Amino acid sequence: MLTYIFGVGILVIFLGAIIYARWYYGVLESMGIPVVPTTMFLGSVPDLHKQVIHEMDIKYFKKYGPIYGVYEGRNPILYVCDPDLIKNITIKDFEHFKDRRNMDFGDKYFNEIFDFLKYDKWKIVRSQLIPAFSPARLTPLKTGLDIVLNDFVRSLEQKCGPSGRAKIDIR
Repeated sequence: MLTYIFGVGILVIFLGAIIYARWYYGVLESMGIPVVPTTMFLGSVPDLHKQVIHEMDIKYFKKYGPIYGVYEGRNPILYVCDPDLIKNITIKDFEHFKDRRNMDFGDKYFNEIFDFLKYDKWKIVRSQLIPAFSPARLTPLKTGLDIVLNDFVRSLEQKCGPSGRAKIDIR
């Protein structure tokens, strides 16, 4: 009898863990968003650490379109690759998209990355950054940037030669 109760208890715990892990699976699909297929517990991309992130993003963009979803563990994540929609989300309608991912990098400086700040702090930092990128501040930089970029292009052309190809180590 005790073995039976223990077995049922283990089964209930196991089923509870499965239900907990998969609780949000289907949320994005119910909204009509194409989703990268999920695994049992690890979400859509269990081998994320083995892939180059931007190459994976490009692959999924080509396969699923400009808006698609993944599950990181049990969390639904929406990827938006449409420039007009990104502009609306980050500039015009930012009041409706207040908080982004909650990331903890374990470092006080990395935790202050602009993209991951909570809304109240993000709004303060944004108001301080906007004047730095005004046309009046950026125009004087144009001449210096033109010189540096033209030198860079000439250097690339020399390195590539007539074939227009060369191996360049960018590390």
